[in-house]
Amino acid sequence: MRSVDEVVEVGAPIAEVWSRWAEVERLPEFMEGITSVRRVDDDRLEWRASIDGEDVAWTSRITGWEPGRLFAWSSEEGTEEAGGRVELTEAGADRTRVHVVIDWPSAGMVEVSLARLREQVEGR
Repeated sequence: MRSVDEVVEVGAPIAEVWSRWAEVERLPEFMEGITSVRRVDDDRLEWRASIDGEDVAWTSRITGWEPGRLFAWSSEEGTEEAGGRVELTEAGADRTRVHVVIDWPSAGMVEVSLARLREQVEGR
């Protein structure tokens, strides 16, 4: 298990950045290694990923949800250990600070994911 604690600023308003995280089914568009995320019910997510050539799946519980500000999750007992927290704050006109803390099987996955998120919301 690797932990990553990263802060990046992106050139997009907070509402746009939040929409990328809030639509959990779209997380694979920028999260490296994640092949699908499916909302099981109001507070649980089913994740599938390819990590180091191995297909893995786990279920997590949403532990924090404050629209426009916070999304946090933690894997349920008996599944792949993974969890995270994403906090958004305004960083000036049409800029958002994204603070991501993730416990993940591969730290490199998180770093690539943040770069992809920045590219998507800034239109690069």
